[in-house]
Amino acid sequence: MGLSVTLSNALSGMRTTQDGLTVLSRNVANAGASGYHRQSVVIKDMNGGSSTYSSFVGVERAFVSSLERAYVREVGDMGYADVRNTFLERLEVAFGKPGDANSLDTLLQDFTNSMQALAVSPEDYATRATTISSAQTLAQALNGLSGTVQELRQETETQIAAEVDTLNQSLQSLRDINVRLSDYSLDEASRLSVLDERDRLVARVSEIVDTQAVYRTDGTVALMTKSGLGLLDQGATTFTFAPAGALSANSLYAIDDAENGVGVLTAYTPSGLRLDVLDQKIVQSGRLAALVELRDTTLVQTQAQLDSIAAALAQALNTNETAGTAVTGPPDGFDIGMADIAKGNEVSFSYVQSGQSRDVRIVRVDDPSKLPMDYRTPGGERVIGVDFSGAAGSVAAQLNAVLGPGISFADDGTTLSIRDDGGVNSTITSASKSTSSTATQGAGLALNLFTDLGDQAYTGALDGEPQARGFAARITVNSVIANDNSLLVQYDSGGTLGDPARVDYMLDRMETVNFRPDNQQLKELGGYSLSGDLQSLVQQVINYQGDMIANAKSALDTQQIALDAVELRMDAEYGVSIDEEMARLMELQNAYAASARVVSIAQELIDALMNI
Repeated sequence: MGLSVTLSNALSGMRTTQDGLTVLSRNVANAGASGYHRQSVVIKDMNGGSSTYSSFVGVERAFVSSLERAYVREVGDMGYADVRNTFLERLEVAFGKPGDANSLDTLLQDFTNSMQALAVSPEDYATRATTISSAQTLAQALNGLSGTVQELRQETETQIAAEVDTLNQSLQSLRDINVRLSDYSLDEASRLSVLDERDRLVARVSEIVDTQAVYRTDGTVALMTKSGLGLLDQGATTFTFAPAGALSANSLYAIDDAENGVGVLTAYTPSGLRLDVLDQKIVQSGRLAALVELRDTTLVQTQAQLDSIAAALAQALNTNETAGTAVTGPPDGFDIGMADIAKGNEVSFSYVQSGQSRDVRIVRVDDPSKLPMDYRTPGGERVIGVDFSGAAGSVAAQLNAVLGPGISFADDGTTLSIRDDGGVNSTITSASKSTSSTATQGAGLALNLFTDLGDQAYTGALDGEPQARGFAARITVNSVIANDNSLLVQYDSGGTLGDPARVDYMLDRMETVNFRPDNQQLKELGGYSLSGDLQSLVQQVINYQGDMIANAKSALDTQQIALDAVELRMDAEYGVSIDEEMARLMELQNAYAASARVVSIAQELIDALMNI
């Protein structure tokens, strides 16, 4: 091997060492930087005739596509779990812990205790004032919780808009990166930096929407959702969000744009195709999916549960139960007065037909858009909606049409007659009506204490928007009773203040009446069915909310563990170890010194030859 070859090999070694030092310096400078992938020099042994030497081929970036895909998946699930936990933690603060001074169960118990004290001393003004105060506190608590729920829903819309902006910016940046990576004239250092930025942006997109990534050999990336919508390829999909403005309990999601009451999320593909993101169920995980689920399902169900408590509270006190007047035949049956049956009030009767017991509940529904209404509850009770606003005989005609032979109806506009077939196949066993008291005196023991806006009686009307929807936000104490607390006990004008009959009646209903919020009419209640007395209803809602919040926390902890595991693997694959880099630095220094020594010796030999 000649001197020229030796010198050339030594210089090649020095250049390779310098390239290694450059890469090493980048690794050290970016140690701990988020998204940085460790780089290493690729060196190849070359044959040069009578010698071999090392030559710099390029720089290799640590990257494992399967690990990246796992990270993208876990980041999306983490975004979903984090958003749900954050919002539900705030809901937990609003509800308080069971037994806390301001929790619903405590406030209801305080109101019950004040009523019990009033039953003992109905003539005592201070006891009546305490009862009014505890009723107002309970109503205000329901108002406050309802307000918190709608504030959280409103905030989800604000955050959806922000997430959509971030998503669009990230997808556009990734599109630009794909263009840059397609340019093979891009220098290597810049290319590696762009690849790091590519992976950071992919993670950002996956945190917002569930994402599947395809990494191509040229460094470009294609993205799509798990549902199959292409997010990025030759072009980027664009998302838009049109907020609905102020949200209330009546602002619910509907596929029909005319009925929809919440903001609309739309995707536009590069080809111009317009897609309703929610209708098409395009987004299934990530922050965006969590925000939509909170807005349209979780918080809506919470509102519906609060509304059910408010409705049960009002109906427990303002409902008069009146048994029908028995009529001996044949045919046998009952007569029920119709004059005081308001929208949402009910007539119930039971009968035995062909040896089977049947229960029927007739609900006054005058809104033709809600009719026909005929379904069975989970307990087997048949519920029929009937328009009471027509001429005499119309109620009976509607009932005869749906209930068929065996049971017959007649009405003259003031009395509804229910008759069996004389005991041939059917026998009516009982009939009654539940009506809402609107007067403070002279209308029975029930009291319209908890009212809707403008001291309107709560009747559970289904016409238009169901009265129950959003009632927790509107429930208040009747101003007439608040100004004259003697009405708590004086159910007839001029009656004695020492009579506990009205208070005893209301207490009995609070403690014994079984309330059944109607999942059929309030579909926002979801699959969770509430039932029981008033205290049980409150306890069920508190338990449900507590379980939901606990599950959200557990899901977040579990997801954090899964994400941490992937990040540990990534750190092992991509991370920079300062100790290893320092050891590598010493190797490069020694290699550089050895190559430099060869060059120096070659130079000395050449100088010696030249001097001969």
